[in-house]
Amino acid sequence: MSCDWINDRVQRWWIKLQNSPAIWRSLILLGIYILVGVALEEVGDILQASWQVQPWQPAAGWNVVLLFGFGLRYIPALSIAPLLQEVLFQAQNRSLIITTISSVCTAIFYGLASAWLLYKSDIDPRLSRSDDVVKFVVVFTLASLVLASCKMGSLMMLGEIELNQWSIKTMHEWAGEATGIAMLAPPLLVLLRRFPWSGKRLNLRGSQLEIDFCLPEPQAIRNWLGLLAATILFTWAAHGGIQSPGLDYTYLTFIPLVFTCAWKGFESATVIILSINVTAVIFISNSLENTDTLALQFGLMTVTYTGLLLGAFVSANTRESAKRQELEQQLRYDATHDSLTGLYNRGWFLDRLNQIINKVNKNENYLFALLFLDLDRFKTINDSFGHLVGDLLLMEIAQKLRQCLPESTSIVRLGGDEFTIILENLSNISQVRQTADTVCQSLSQNYLIDGYEIFTTISMGIALGSRDSQPADLLRNADIALYEAKTRGRSQYVVFDRQMYERVAMQAKLERDLRQAVNELD
Repeated sequence: MSCDWINDRVQRWWIKLQNSPAIWRSLILLGIYILVGVALEEVGDILQASWQVQPWQPAAGWNVVLLFGFGLRYIPALSIAPLLQEVLFQAQNRSLIITTISSVCTAIFYGLASAWLLYKSDIDPRLSRSDDVVKFVVVFTLASLVLASCKMGSLMMLGEIELNQWSIKTMHEWAGEATGIAMLAPPLLVLLRRFPWSGKRLNLRGSQLEIDFCLPEPQAIRNWLGLLAATILFTWAAHGGIQSPGLDYTYLTFIPLVFTCAWKGFESATVIILSINVTAVIFISNSLENTDTLALQFGLMTVTYTGLLLGAFVSANTRESAKRQELEQQLRYDATHDSLTGLYNRGWFLDRLNQIINKVNKNENYLFALLFLDLDRFKTINDSFGHLVGDLLLMEIAQKLRQCLPESTSIVRLGGDEFTIILENLSNISQVRQTADTVCQSLSQNYLIDGYEIFTTISMGIALGSRDSQPADLLRNADIALYEAKTRGRSQYVVFDRQMYERVAMQAKLERDLRQAVNELD
């Protein structure tokens, strides 16, 4: 059965569910909740070590998933599953009264706890942050303690237990409820992250479901199978597999749990926690009546809480580290790239030129060239169409440069409309001319920018690198050649030669002499 077939079926199911009336969606949800809830209630009763004493109560976790996943409007439904299970499998009037009181208390206290978490503390119902996990654990630990106290108090008033039994029975009930929530609700809420959410509940009328049921990579499957096998092995050893008078091996369950938390974080830890709880009870199910149930309950409770909190801490630390690395990468990128075009900036350009010149000093045959270009009449474009259009044009020019040049070519925006191109490891000067022709032809064209049709050309100056060159000298020479190209009529490139520098130097000297003469006359 292919993954595509499964995904297609799920998508079709989701579309049908979205198109069905709201009442039908609610009835389907309640039907699933009740069926699973009754089954979990029965599992809890089967695994009772004694009356009203269960290692854990998975139905409690199922109740929390209903409220967190689908909204507080389902609070009344929390009393249906236990009552139905009681009617189907017990059918004793006095037991039915006790179950009714218990289920009403469950709806009240878990409803209040869920309401406070979802709407007062603003918890993410998918438990995506470490703070969410801590709040979830603390609030439902307290809620289950209050619930256990009320349940046992009701039993005491009905004469089912004695006053001196109230505290120990409350501890049993509390540990079972709290562990049931902590072991079952988190993995299911993590699973529900794949589905669309709206506010504080699943959005059954949301956008199309985006979910991929494709199997993981073979290596990931092997890793998971090995991890689950190790978890089962250590749990077996901790709960009866190793017999030694006076020694307790329950701590062995922490080995796969801590390893999973450190390796994979919170999401995977929830699966291992569920595995440990289920397999531990299975391994000792035949001797539950002879087991110190309270010690077992608090042992499982400790393992469960440790895994949740440690996994949440590791995941939070991993996310924080990833964010920090991403920020550092962004800062490094910003330090070397132009914010408008995404090309390299002046700082990177000067550093790269120094590196290339060092190569030339070590190898005289290493040939490179610097192409310095700008847009002809760019100021007129800015003045006529505005700076926003000018910026968009520069971005388009940058994209054209990327397209017409090899990916390994270094393209730099120095500032304004000035760009440079560094050509390295050349074999001859003809490569430089070919590249210059390509750039001029690619960039000199009509551009449709923000509804305006703009025609522009480029002028380019070329400076060839040589031994003992300096970045400032190369840039100056390329700039002189660019100026020469503009004086010759623009829309062309010129290769720098020494005579150009001498003419510029002579002109600069003439201007200084004239200025000095004028100052002397004054």
